[in-house]
Amino acid sequence: MIRPNPDTFVDELWHCPFDVSFPTHTPQWEKVPIDPERLRIGDGLWGRRQSIWSVRDMVTSIKEGRQPQLGGSAALTSLECVFAVYESHFTGTRATLPLKERRHPLVNRLQNT
Repeated sequence: MIRPNPDTFVDELWHCPFDVSFPTHTPQWEKVPIDPERLRIGDGLWGRRQSIWSVRDMVTSIKEGRQPQLGGSAALTSLECVFAVYESHFTGTRATLPLKERRHPLVNRLQNT
């Protein structure tokens, strides 16, 4: 789970070593230490609320006439990688990028069953 520290508003990563889907127990969450350098995107650190960071980057990118670091192109690339994982799993073969089939692989699987 990622949540902001209520005092610093810095995002923190928390891990629960138990299956939280069982309502019969209250899990004990453990804070995961993170090296701030792992939160670097380009030249900026992503240590504070990512939504604030991404909005600021969006405004700056418009002013500078550049693509935002978390823009649509990067999102499509990430999504295609996720689709490739599904495709590889369902076919039992290696997926080749760019994918020829652009629909969501779960939709394809439902329609073909």
